Amino acid sequence: MEYLEKALEIGGKSEQRVLMEIINYYLNFLEFSFHHISDDAYLGDISEDQEAVLKIENLSTEMIDVESKKYVNESANYYKNLLNDWIAFKSEGKKGFLKWCSDNGKEYGWSSSYYYKS
Repeated sequence: MEYLEKALEIGGKSEQRVLMEIINYYLNFLEFSFHHISDDAYLGDISEDQEAVLKIENLSTEMIDVESKKYVNESANYYKNLLNDWIAFKSEGKKGFLKWCSDNGKEYGWSSSYYYKS
């Protein structure tokens, strides 16, 4: 990350590939935090994830490609909304995040979980 950030600092907007690599790093970071959220298992740290979303939003302002920028902004909004909904859900002290989302009109693309026994 240090080298990517240095390349972006030196090259600025001309380093679109570097910019996208940094953004993808933060998107993957968020994906890990939430990949078991449908099982009521948030694996991240709220303040770190809020910071990651903010970094993505700030970096997206440097993007030139309109379609890529749209994708990045939609992804950042998805994780921001998901994090805010998780915070609201936890503040109510309930169980069953999927049901809570359904009851509150929140729609997310949940993936299926598969558990294997040996």
